[in-house]
Amino acid sequence: MPQSLGQFHRLFAILVLGFASGLPLALTGQAMQAWLAVDGVDIATIGFLGLVGVPYTFKFLWAPLMDRFEPPLLGRRRGWLVVTQLALAGALVWLAGISPKDSAGPFALAALVIAFLSASQDVVIDAYRTDVLPARERGLGGSLSVFGYRLAMILSGGIALIWAEQWQSWPRVYLTMAGIMVAAAAFSLVALPSVSGGSKPLESEPRKELAGFAAMLAGFVVGWFAAHFLLVLLGLDPDSTDKWVRLAFILAGVAGALPLGGWAARTVGFETLNRSLASFIEQPGAWAFLLLIVLYKLSDAFAGSLTTAFLIKGMAFSQAEVGIVNKVIGIWLTIFGALLAGGLMLRLNLYRSLLLFGFLQMVANFGFAYLAMAGKGPGAASSWRRSTGASWRPASRPRSTTCWSPPSPPRTSPAAWARPPSWPCSWACAATATPPPTTRCSRPWRRSGASTSARSPG
Repeated sequence: MPQSLGQFHRLFAILVLGFASGLPLALTGQAMQAWLAVDGVDIATIGFLGLVGVPYTFKFLWAPLMDRFEPPLLGRRRGWLVVTQLALAGALVWLAGISPKDSAGPFALAALVIAFLSASQDVVIDAYRTDVLPARERGLGGSLSVFGYRLAMILSGGIALIWAEQWQSWPRVYLTMAGIMVAAAAFSLVALPSVSGGSKPLESEPRKELAGFAAMLAGFVVGWFAAHFLLVLLGLDPDSTDKWVRLAFILAGVAGALPLGGWAARTVGFETLNRSLASFIEQPGAWAFLLLIVLYKLSDAFAGSLTTAFLIKGMAFSQAEVGIVNKVIGIWLTIFGALLAGGLMLRLNLYRSLLLFGFLQMVANFGFAYLAMAGKGPGAASSWRRSTGASWRPASRPRSTTCWSPPSPPRTSPAAWARPPSWPCSWACAATATPPPTTRCSRPWRRSGASTSARSPG
């Protein structure tokens, strides 16, 4: 009985930590895209802000330091968990107080800090799960961690959009998420099972590790600014409004930072990182495998970085619609797809599975193209608006014209005002026309951007 209770305690802790790991991801991804789209930020800027997720890719650079050093009093795993979760709560409060449209720079910095802290939390959670679970429980523990992660994605990537539409306030949503992270930190502090014989850090000089990490960061900074300086010498302006010029500065900065940072790490002696990279590169086909990782999900990465903005700003779906269909239902379909794929892999080898699933994900991305061309549905304004250049706004009834509108009130979301909902009226704001005798419309609307005698899309 005590053994069963201890097992339940360990697995429940892993479930809660999986939830804490998944919660911040959408807050710098899909949820942030929705906030930016509703606030009227342009699509190019939303795309650039997708780069705040870079820390998730490079978390292996500082993971050795989190394994080497430990915060005082709380221990290595529990200490870092409490520190990162409380810091995440503070960063979410910071982000909630910034307007993305008026202060894009500070907003991007706060989002970058959240992504960095979230990636750091993931490092500790992965290490803690390995330390606290016996080998026989790690399979089930991994499944529970992913399940908690997906539940958190439903909350922060789906329900959060519904709350934002109901409350008409994205800052309030982020403050709520900050409160949840405080609760997670409290759980980590008082309720996590202790680690008795956890893994030990690799044998290396701690000061040398710290010096190597500092040298690597310095190399990144010098390489970044050196690349920017070179482009300025070539006549490019870093403050240009041209999005392609801004992209060139970002790509040049990355191209200059990575080689110089790697050289500095090797020169000073960041041994943990150097040995890990050397072990990977020495594997047969390492570079081909790395190229496969980059290219296999490239199309999904491009589509996913702007999916929420496309649905809200381009297709004029409401935040609640995106939250329910694309996030809540979509997450469960993802889980079902993962189970189905696991069953197929029992009959197919790995090579055939990669080819089949790669082809299927390519076909799935054509859904975005179809949605862009066909619109939201019959009579949807997305395609109609492109053909007429008109938009719709609620307005007072002009004295010189007769206006008819849908019997249901307009949506409260400004993004939804950009297209008319499905409605039976055939004419709107027509100075000389009369509505069909079977139509009953009472709420006035004004059409802007087109002639008042034009027909509505109904």
